[in-house]
Formats: sequence, structure tokens, C-alpha cells
Amino acid sequence: MTPPPRSTFFLGYACLLTSAAVSGFVLNGLLRPISLPPATPLLVAHGLLMLAWYGALILQTALVRTGQTGLHRRLGVGSLAIVGGMLGTAVPVALGAYEPGSGESMVLPNAVMLLNFAGLYGLGLRALRRDLETHRRLMVLAGAALLGPSLGRICAATGAPVLLMPALWIGLLAPLWVYDWRRLARIHLATGIGSVCVVLLVLVAAVLSSMAPVQFWLDGLLG
Repeated sequence: MTPPPRSTFFLGYACLLTSAAVSGFVLNGLLRPISLPPATPLLVAHGLLMLAWYGALILQTALVRTGQTGLHRRLGVGSLAIVGGMLGTAVPVALGAYEPGSGESMVLPNAVMLLNFAGLYGLGLRALRRDLETHRRLMVLAGAALLGPSLGRICAATGAPVLLMPALWIGLLAPLWVYDWRRLARIHLATGIGSVCVVLLVLVAAVLSSMAPVQFWLDGLLG
């Protein structure tokens, strides 16, 4: 008997998230080249590691799509090195961009984004052998968790108000919700919790960052 065809959803969704991650930086470079920071070795390394992780996300979903789950698991262990490099370079990049007294610091939202990514990725690895449906959702949600900087650059490059950024983020999460609803007639628990973390926690961090006491604390800590 011929096995049923595997869904292409997660492969297509990984490609969508990767396109969103890359497009913000490409648009910003094309439309606002004067705003580009110096291409330091640290920044270049961070960008290449980010690109490698999204490339790995596409590759891994493609392997599952074609039934190569053994290779998928073996390569998943290697992704730990990419993630370690990403997080290790992201922290100094974020701290280096901090401007004391600017009142527009993204340090706190960026920190929440990194924690969201690390948490979703770690839980996704833990679920690999126990629950494939949870695993695949947590991994794509980890990719969605890192979209903040790119979406912010899309808004800046196109002149759109920054308030559009949460709407773009929700729009990129919506296909996963629709997939869950059509497949399960409900939103998968991992999708629901992950989506709240990806958007709501970052918005809370952004609101806190705009408050004078928090700005004072950040200036004292990082300034």
C-alpha cells in the first residue's frame, strides 16, 4: 500500500518565516543604507549564524517531509552548535547597540526574544522523541520568536508606523493557527502557549522599556 503523502505545511511555513527574517534586513539595506551599522566581525558572524539556523530549519522540515527522520535527528544535534553561536553573539551585539538615555532601548524586548527562542528550541528538542506534533510546532515557533528585529526594520524601511509590527507578527503566526484548526479542530497547546510568548511577552517588555524607572535602571546597569 502506498503511504499517504506527508503534509507540506511545515516546510512551506519554515520558508515563510525565513523569508520574513531575511526581507527586513534586505529592505533596510536597500532603502536605508545610511542606517546600517558597521559590519564588524561580530555582527557578520551573528548574521551568518542566524542565516544558518533558518537554513537548518528549512532543511530539517524538508527531511521530515521526505521521511528521512533518522538524518533529521542526527542533524538536530548539530543545530546545538549553531544555536550556541547565535546566542553567544546576540548578547554582545544587543549590548553594543544600547544607547544610554535614548529612551528607545530594545535591550529588554531583545532579551525576551532570545529567552523565548531558547525556551521554545529547548522544549522542542525535548519533545522530539516523545511528541512529534509538539516538536515541529515548537521549532517553527522558535523561528517566529526571532522575527522582531526584521519586522521592525520592515516598518522602518517602508515608513510604516512601528505599531504595525505586532500585526505583522500575528499575521505570520496565523497560518499555524489555521493549520491547527483545520487539522485538529482546535489550537494545539504548543501553538497557543508559544504564540503568547512570541508576541505578548515581547510587547510587555517593550512597554516596560518605555517607562522612566525601567529606563533609569537600564542606564545604571548598562550605561
